[in-house]
Amino acid sequence: PPMNASQIALIALAAVGAVNVAANLDQERCRWLVYVTKPLLMPLLVVHYLAGTGSPSALVVAALVFGWLGDVFLMLPWGGEKMFMAGLGSFLVNQILYVVVFAMSIGPLSGGVFWLAVPASLFLVYGVVMYRVIEKGLGKMKGAVIVYMTAILAMGVTALLRRAGHADAGFWLVLAGAASFIVSDSILAFDRFRRNLRFGQSLVMLTYVAGQALIVHGLLAA
Repeated sequence: PPMNASQIALIALAAVGAVNVAANLDQERCRWLVYVTKPLLMPLLVVHYLAGTGSPSALVVAALVFGWLGDVFLMLPWGGEKMFMAGLGSFLVNQILYVVVFAMSIGPLSGGVFWLAVPASLFLVYGVVMYRVIEKGLGKMKGAVIVYMTAILAMGVTALLRRAGHADAGFWLVLAGAASFIVSDSILAFDRFRRNLRFGQSLVMLTYVAGQALIVHGLLAA
């Protein structure tokens, strides 16, 4: 059977994402490719989502729109710290919206709350360790980074809590997406505040695109 619009958008997202990841391996020579491909990623994911569901959530669409704003702000070559803060703020809203979306689909926790408590606490431990790793390089951005880290770890925990009511492929896809998103932001933070990584930006984009796509695909599968 012919592919539908949702499948076409997902394939296009994979192709554009692959080009972006490859372009980031040599930013000096391929910067124009980064500028062309990065702003296309979230719009393609929006198309994938809207075409794949009969009852789209405005919160999910808004989360992706703020993800797009974050992409653009972090891509712009001017503005320095101001653009970074604008990007951080956009992704903060993105994370908070995902927390709300995930929280709205958590079922009764009665039987599984203790089973969930241990892995949920691992998110907190990871956040503390990661903060200690980058703390010296944060300077006056400590407060903003703490707020952002709290939001993205809350996204991970609420994705995990969806296990109560979503013991299906959709749950695992969303959880994998949240974990990949956390890994992406961890690489970005380490690269910016601790030590430059040789292929840091490519790794950031690979895990970021995978994270967003897995979350959306998981929500569609739920």
